[in-house]
Amino acid sequence: MEDDDDALYTDWLAQACRSNGVKVWSYYLMPNHIHLILVPADETGLSRAVGETHRR
Repeated sequence: MEDDDDALYTDWLAQACRSNGVKVWSYYLMPNHIHLILVPADETGLSRAVGETHRR
């Protein structure tokens, strides 16, 4: 991923987490994957937030 890609991905992740009630405690973008510590407000928030982010 390039720097512009990193910024775009984090924006998408932030939007999806906000709209699905998921708190982002930590993230680390690697060249070919990402580490996330996310805390959902309900049982479906996590899958919705990550799914929305990765379907873009």
